[in-house]
Amino acid sequence: MNNYKTYTKHEEALVRLNHKIKDFIFKPFLYLFTLLNIPPNFIAALSSITIIGGLLGSYHFSDPNLYIITLWIHFLLNAIDGPLARYQDNHDNRGAITDSLTDFLGVLTTLIFISLNTTVAPWSLIVLITFYLIEVYNILISSLLKAQLDFGFKPRFLIYAITTADILLQTSWLPMTILVLSGVMLPIVLLSFVNIYRITK
Repeated sequence: MNNYKTYTKHEEALVRLNHKIKDFIFKPFLYLFTLLNIPPNFIAALSSITIIGGLLGSYHFSDPNLYIITLWIHFLLNAIDGPLARYQDNHDNRGAITDSLTDFLGVLTTLIFISLNTTVAPWSLIVLITFYLIEVYNILISSLLKAQLDFGFKPRFLIYAITTADILLQTSWLPMTILVLSGVMLPIVLLSFVNIYRITK
Protein backbone atom coordinates (compact mmCIF):
# COMPACT_ATOMS: atom_id res chain seq x y z
CA MET A 1 0.00 0.00 0.00
CA ASN A 2 3.00 2.26 -0.21
CA ASN A 3 2.61 5.49 -2.13
CA TYR A 4 5.45 6.04 -4.58
CA LYS A 5 5.27 9.79 -3.98
CA THR A 6 6.65 9.42 -0.47
CA TYR A 7 10.01 8.37 -1.92
CA THR A 8 12.75 10.29 -3.67
CA LYS A 9 13.59 9.56 -7.31
CA HIS A 10 16.68 7.66 -6.18
CA GLU A 11 14.66 5.54 -3.78
CA GLU A 12 11.80 4.96 -6.19
CA ALA A 13 13.72 2.49 -8.39
CA LEU A 14 14.59 0.40 -5.33
CA VAL A 15 10.99 0.60 -4.12
CA ARG A 16 9.65 -0.59 -7.47
CA LEU A 17 12.17 -3.46 -7.50
CA ASN A 18 11.13 -4.41 -3.97
CA HIS A 19 7.48 -4.35 -5.04
CA LYS A 20 8.20 -6.62 -8.02
CA ILE A 21 10.01 -9.13 -5.82
CA LYS A 22 7.18 -9.17 -3.26
CA ASP A 23 4.54 -9.43 -5.99
CA PHE A 24 6.35 -12.48 -7.41
CA ILE A 25 6.95 -14.22 -4.06
CA PHE A 26 3.41 -13.73 -2.75
CA LYS A 27 1.58 -14.29 -6.04
CA PRO A 28 -0.15 -17.57 -4.96
CA PHE A 29 -1.41 -15.87 -1.77
CA LEU A 30 -2.54 -12.82 -3.74
CA TYR A 31 -4.55 -15.03 -6.07
CA LEU A 32 -6.08 -16.97 -3.16
CA PHE A 33 -6.98 -13.88 -1.11
CA THR A 34 -8.52 -12.24 -4.17
CA LEU A 35 -10.49 -15.41 -4.92
CA LEU A 36 -11.82 -15.31 -1.34
CA ASN A 37 -12.62 -11.57 -1.65
CA ILE A 38 -10.22 -10.68 1.16
CA PRO A 39 -9.26 -6.97 0.92
CA PRO A 40 -5.83 -5.57 1.82
CA ASN A 41 -7.15 -3.69 4.85
CA PHE A 42 -8.39 -6.96 6.34
CA ILE A 43 -4.84 -8.34 6.12
CA ALA A 44 -3.54 -5.14 7.76
CA ALA A 45 -6.11 -5.47 10.55
CA LEU A 46 -5.23 -9.15 11.05
CA SER A 47 -1.56 -8.16 11.23
CA SER A 48 -2.33 -5.60 13.94
CA ILE A 49 -4.47 -8.04 15.95
CA THR A 50 -1.71 -10.65 15.72
CA ILE A 51 1.01 -8.40 17.12
CA ILE A 52 -1.17 -7.05 19.95
CA GLY A 53 -2.32 -10.57 20.82
CA GLY A 54 1.27 -11.76 20.78
CA LEU A 55 2.33 -9.06 23.23
CA LEU A 56 -0.55 -9.76 25.61
CA GLY A 57 -0.09 -13.51 25.33
CA SER A 58 3.64 -13.44 25.94
CA TYR A 59 3.10 -11.25 29.01
CA HIS A 60 0.26 -13.40 30.35
CA PHE A 61 2.11 -16.70 29.89
CA SER A 62 5.56 -15.22 30.67
CA ASP A 63 6.82 -16.65 27.38
CA PRO A 64 8.83 -14.21 25.25
CA ASN A 65 9.14 -16.83 22.50
CA LEU A 66 5.40 -16.50 21.88
CA TYR A 67 5.86 -12.85 20.99
CA ILE A 68 8.73 -13.63 18.62
CA ILE A 69 6.50 -16.06 16.71
CA THR A 70 3.64 -13.57 16.40
CA LEU A 71 6.10 -10.79 15.53
CA TRP A 72 7.17 -12.54 12.34
CA ILE A 73 3.60 -13.55 11.49
CA HIS A 74 2.75 -9.84 11.79
CA PHE A 75 5.74 -8.94 9.61
CA LEU A 76 4.71 -11.47 6.95
CA LEU A 77 1.09 -10.30 6.89
CA ASN A 78 2.22 -6.69 6.73
CA ALA A 79 4.46 -7.57 3.80
CA ILE A 80 1.54 -9.14 1.93
CA ASP A 81 -1.01 -6.31 2.20
CA GLY A 82 0.91 -3.99 -0.16
CA PRO A 83 1.25 -6.56 -2.97
CA LEU A 84 -2.39 -7.53 -2.44
CA ALA A 85 -3.47 -3.90 -2.84
CA ARG A 86 -1.52 -3.64 -6.09
CA TYR A 87 -2.85 -7.01 -7.30
CA GLN A 88 -6.43 -5.90 -6.65
CA ASP A 89 -5.70 -2.41 -7.99
CA ASN A 90 -6.82 -1.06 -4.64
CA HIS A 91 -3.90 1.13 -3.56
CA ASP A 92 -4.48 4.74 -2.52
CA ASN A 93 -3.46 7.26 0.14
CA ARG A 94 -5.80 5.68 2.70
CA GLY A 95 -4.05 2.37 2.17
CA ALA A 96 -0.65 4.02 2.54
CA ILE A 97 -1.76 5.55 5.82
CA THR A 98 -3.07 2.20 7.10
CA ASP A 99 0.22 0.55 6.13
CA SER A 100 2.30 3.18 7.93
CA LEU A 101 0.16 2.93 11.07
CA THR A 102 0.45 -0.87 11.05
CA ASP A 103 4.23 -0.52 10.74
CA PHE A 104 4.28 1.87 13.69
CA LEU A 105 2.10 -0.45 15.79
CA GLY A 106 4.53 -3.30 15.17
CA VAL A 107 7.50 -1.21 16.28
CA LEU A 108 5.63 0.22 19.28
CA THR A 109 4.59 -3.21 20.58
CA THR A 110 8.11 -4.53 20.00
CA LEU A 111 9.65 -1.71 22.02
CA ILE A 112 7.12 -2.37 24.81
CA PHE A 113 8.11 -6.04 24.64
CA ILE A 114 11.79 -5.04 24.84
CA SER A 115 11.13 -2.91 27.91
CA LEU A 116 9.41 -5.86 29.63
CA ASN A 117 11.91 -8.57 28.72
CA THR A 118 15.35 -6.97 28.43
CA THR A 119 17.61 -4.57 30.29
CA VAL A 120 17.47 -1.86 27.62
CA ALA A 121 17.11 1.57 29.24
CA PRO A 122 13.46 2.75 28.97
CA TRP A 123 14.52 6.31 28.05
CA SER A 124 16.32 5.06 24.93
CA LEU A 125 13.17 3.22 23.85
CA ILE A 126 11.07 6.36 24.38
CA VAL A 127 13.52 8.39 22.28
CA LEU A 128 13.47 5.87 19.44
CA ILE A 129 9.68 5.48 19.33
CA THR A 130 9.29 9.27 19.39
CA PHE A 131 11.60 9.66 16.39
CA TYR A 132 9.85 6.79 14.65
CA LEU A 133 6.43 8.32 15.23
CA ILE A 134 7.60 11.69 13.90
CA GLU A 135 9.03 10.01 10.81
CA VAL A 136 5.75 8.18 10.17
CA TYR A 137 3.85 11.44 10.64
CA ASN A 138 6.07 13.26 8.14
CA ILE A 139 5.67 10.46 5.61
CA LEU A 140 1.88 10.60 6.00
CA ILE A 141 1.87 14.37 5.55
CA SER A 142 4.00 14.16 2.43
CA SER A 143 1.70 11.44 1.09
CA LEU A 144 -1.42 13.54 1.70
CA LEU A 145 0.27 16.50 0.01
CA LYS A 146 1.23 14.26 -2.93
CA ALA A 147 4.84 15.32 -2.56
CA GLN A 148 8.15 13.54 -2.24
CA LEU A 149 9.87 13.14 1.10
CA ASP A 150 13.60 13.70 0.63
CA PHE A 151 14.61 11.41 3.48
CA GLY A 152 12.94 8.35 4.94
CA PHE A 153 14.14 5.71 7.38
CA LYS A 154 11.96 3.12 9.14
CA PRO A 155 14.29 0.41 10.49
CA ARG A 156 11.63 -1.99 11.75
CA PHE A 157 13.17 -5.11 10.17
CA LEU A 158 16.46 -4.44 11.97
CA ILE A 159 14.63 -3.90 15.27
CA TYR A 160 12.71 -7.15 14.80
CA ALA A 161 15.82 -9.12 13.82
CA ILE A 162 17.94 -7.89 16.74
CA THR A 163 15.07 -8.46 19.18
CA THR A 164 14.73 -12.02 17.91
CA ALA A 165 18.48 -12.60 18.23
CA ASP A 166 18.55 -11.25 21.79
CA ILE A 167 15.63 -13.43 22.90
CA LEU A 168 16.43 -16.67 21.08
CA LEU A 169 20.24 -16.56 20.99
CA GLN A 170 20.79 -14.61 24.21
CA THR A 171 22.87 -11.96 22.46
CA SER A 172 23.15 -8.46 23.91
CA TRP A 173 22.94 -6.29 20.81
CA LEU A 174 19.72 -4.42 21.60
CA PRO A 175 21.03 -1.60 23.86
CA MET A 176 23.64 -0.46 21.35
CA THR A 177 21.29 -0.99 18.39
CA ILE A 178 18.60 1.21 19.94
CA LEU A 179 21.12 3.99 20.65
CA VAL A 180 22.60 3.83 17.14
CA LEU A 181 19.18 3.88 15.48
CA SER A 182 18.14 6.87 17.58
CA GLY A 183 21.32 8.69 16.56
CA VAL A 184 20.72 7.90 12.89
CA MET A 185 17.06 8.93 12.99
CA LEU A 186 17.64 12.30 14.67
CA PRO A 187 19.11 14.13 11.63
CA ILE A 188 16.72 12.33 9.27
CA VAL A 189 13.71 13.49 11.29
CA LEU A 190 15.03 17.06 11.36
CA LEU A 191 15.58 17.00 7.59
CA SER A 192 12.06 15.61 7.15
CA PHE A 193 10.66 18.63 8.97
CA VAL A 194 12.66 20.91 6.68
CA ASN A 195 11.23 19.13 3.66
CA ILE A 196 7.65 19.32 4.97
CA TYR A 197 8.15 23.06 5.54
CA ARG A 198 9.32 23.48 1.93
CA ILE A 199 6.34 21.48 0.64
CA THR A 200 3.82 23.64 2.49
CA LYS A 201 5.36 26.99 1.47
